[in-house]
Amino acid sequence: MSAQPAQRRMVFSGISTLFVLCMLLLLATPQAAFAASQASTKALPPVTNLGQIQGIQSQGNATTPYPGMKWLRIGYPSCGWGNLTGQLLQNTIQNYHRQGVRILLTVCQPPNTSPNLYDTAPLNDAAQGGADAVQCGNEEMKQDPSVAFLYLTPTQFARWYDLCQNAMHQVQPTIPVLVGSLDPHVGGIDYWPLVAQVDYLNQMQTAMNTIVHPGGTWDWHTQALGLIDTWHNGYPTSASNSLYGLFVFWAQQFNVSLSSGALGQHIWVVEGTGCFVGCGLDPTNA
Repeated sequence: MSAQPAQRRMVFSGISTLFVLCMLLLLATPQAAFAASQASTKALPPVTNLGQIQGIQSQGNATTPYPGMKWLRIGYPSCGWGNLTGQLLQNTIQNYHRQGVRILLTVCQPPNTSPNLYDTAPLNDAAQGGADAVQCGNEEMKQDPSVAFLYLTPTQFARWYDLCQNAMHQVQPTIPVLVGSLDPHVGGIDYWPLVAQVDYLNQMQTAMNTIVHPGGTWDWHTQALGLIDTWHNGYPTSASNSLYGLFVFWAQQFNVSLSSGALGQHIWVVEGTGCFVGCGLDPTNA
């Protein structure tokens, strides 16, 4: 996101009121279709109507369900907190399934300094959890000194994502596996940072087909990406709609009509962000 160096953002542990409003607004339009699991579980039938999905709730606010939101995003401990591994992870997901709640499991990449970057043990464990969809990687493109450990080069991420996706599909061959998550940028304003994300994906694709699987035909345009929305919805004016701008940009990249609903097969809005310092909301903030 284009911002002053002092500006920081805070990721909401739950879905903010603003984010919920964005979800409902998107639901009312064809492009609002959020990708849904193709996997069938014993407790839940396959999802056939993407329009029934109103959004994805975060794990931090799981005790306060939003009406109609039957998806929950939970994190594997590789994301920095929690203890959902092994049998506990499986039991937790099964419990949500019994309540009619589907699970998007986020599995974060190890720190880029880790000697165990390509260790498949945690990936295999996460795959046994039984989630309805998995997000492999989180903000892997982010180049921010305050969280420098997140960034993986396109080649590193190609190799790690390939291991993650394979682990998930060995257990559940048909579930969606998202290609990480895109850093939050302001739709309609941050054009060049978005172009840089496309360049990263192009480099990842090249690495996938020349290094990870030489001679392969992997194409990120056929995949689904996690998208992190920014706080620029309804601010600084009621006309501000960052999420719509992001949808316009990515619909162009995937060569789909924004009004067709096809973008829902390629973009999942997995997170909303909020800004609390340097945003103009409080003149006393630096």
